[in-house]
Amino acid sequence: MPHSTIDESMVAPNDIRLRWVLADPSHERAVDPLGMGAQADQIADLLLPQLTVATTRARYFSFLCWAVRKSDGLMSNIHRLEAELALEEAVRHKGDPANACPGVIGRSRAASYLEQHDGRPPRRPERLYKNTAFTTYRPTMRGLGLLARGRSPELTVEGERLATTFQQSRGRKLPCLGDISVDEQILLKMLLGLDYRKQVDLPVFSMRRRATFETVNEALENGFDSAGVLEQYAQLGRRPSVVATALHRAFVWELLSCGLTLAFSMLLAERRKGPILRALRHELAGRPRRPALGPLSVNDSECSAHVVALLRAAMILDPQKLALDRGTTRLAALLVVERDPDEFLRQLVERHRIAKRETPWIMLIGDKIEVLAPNKSTVFDTRPRTYRLDAFNQLLRDLGMIR
Repeated sequence: MPHSTIDESMVAPNDIRLRWVLADPSHERAVDPLGMGAQADQIADLLLPQLTVATTRARYFSFLCWAVRKSDGLMSNIHRLEAELALEEAVRHKGDPANACPGVIGRSRAASYLEQHDGRPPRRPERLYKNTAFTTYRPTMRGLGLLARGRSPELTVEGERLATTFQQSRGRKLPCLGDISVDEQILLKMLLGLDYRKQVDLPVFSMRRRATFETVNEALENGFDSAGVLEQYAQLGRRPSVVATALHRAFVWELLSCGLTLAFSMLLAERRKGPILRALRHELAGRPRRPALGPLSVNDSECSAHVVALLRAAMILDPQKLALDRGTTRLAALLVVERDPDEFLRQLVERHRIAKRETPWIMLIGDKIEVLAPNKSTVFDTRPRTYRLDAFNQLLRDLGMIR
């Protein structure tokens, strides 16, 4: 596989942000208090372009192509059909575990409605929820060449072919997303660059997705965990592929991101700078062990040790050499290289102010952290991003490429 043909200069920021912390009452797409998401999205665009963390189910592509054709492109009718699918899935999977046939948009709302109304479906199912599957999948459908790029939904030749394939595979009721037909799988693998009958003349985005699949395939087969995949690329060999280098950059970025975000969550929880300064100074005098990438909580007694250990590990791996954001590297260096926790916390609050320019949550006044958004939920665990690998894992399972 010619990995060297992947050109990072072609990476474009994705317009759908990664959902890696809890949503707040203002319905922001993601919290991201320090503005760390843009760099992560650029890395994810190199690994899995045109996909998002939310495009998890392969059969949604064929179903939505069919829905566009059946609805003559009318958004309200597309939404009605997908809401009917959510109702069918709610009935079909009643009593199943939460992870049975995941990623069905609107199914939980549909299940709640049916339970409250003795199983009677609503006359207007599209009113059950507003955030539609079509809105979520539309950018990827355009990227894969299923939809034309006009304002109104219009299928391309490939979109028409996939809609026909879905129509041929369905019965009287809308079928389960988990029962994707072989013909649908074949067409979607071709569009994603994962049909190995075609080895040459692949579009660049297809080559990237294929290269990522080949690199992480073994991890996907053996109990997938996206944070665990990044841990495997904590170090690079002598001649790393472009994908391996991108995964290493993602690993280092998560060390920085998790360390800084955990420090910021300490400010939110403590509301005073003094105790945090003392805790960080204590850990700087020692050699705390780095935690594995995974959920981290401000309530952990080793929270300050984790901040120091994560940022030290990141700086050892030279994030500037990896062309990661210099401002972030400078911020980490204030704590673990220059050993100035006071200035580190001041600059951390300043970075938050810039990231949330119009609506900052806090400001620092002497030793006190003043809350500027008292009605906003600012309590969250720090979690590493998945770089779309979780979504890719489910797509590959739907396509029958992994078990």
